[in-house]
Amino acid sequence: MRKLSVEICLKSGFDFISKKINKNIESINMLELLKLDFDKGIVAGIFEITLKNGCILDDLINLKEIKTFNLLKLSEEKHTCFIKIQYKKNSILKKLKDFDLDIILKKFEIQPNKLQLSVIGENDKLTEFLKVIKKYGELKIISYQKAAFENHNILSSLTDKQRETLLTAKKHGYYDYPRAINGFQLSEKMGISKATAIEHLRKAEIRLISQILVEY
Repeated sequence: MRKLSVEICLKSGFDFISKKINKNIESINMLELLKLDFDKGIVAGIFEITLKNGCILDDLINLKEIKTFNLLKLSEEKHTCFIKIQYKKNSILKKLKDFDLDIILKKFEIQPNKLQLSVIGENDKLTEFLKVIKKYGELKIISYQKAAFENHNILSSLTDKQRETLLTAKKHGYYDYPRAINGFQLSEKMGISKATAIEHLRKAEIRLISQILVEY
């Protein structure tokens, strides 16, 4: 797996991510992504927000897309917050779904008209990712290197869907011997098809094994 870091200068008309914050915010930096649901247009996580001079948090909180906003820490001009955003407009959801690839988002930092991203994935998925983001503006590749994961945090090599499926399978005895539940029962608990559940498990298992045996 590889880690790709890029910077995008957003084109006019493609800055749907940043145009509503340009007046109030200097930058938004993602510290921890907690939920990313492309189908429902939900993004939730811990973010560090730097406001422009004269702006207050109320200017941001009042945006209709923000469903939950909790201030966790205040340090000078930087505000560490838990934010849950939900987009409802079909045009925005369609654009977000372009990024529904088998990759892991590790960094997300937005400034007026500029976006910095770091993602982890297999070479073919990163190639797809580059094709998508090229539509949004001028692209600069900052780095492209082998991804490294700490052994104690090996689950970070999985996508959110893969991790959720794997942990649900473990919790309900899918990996017990004999199995407490089968693939169909697992899919019912998660509200997805059996084929999708098995696919997430297979990809998760392959990634975990690859990380464990990386030196062999």
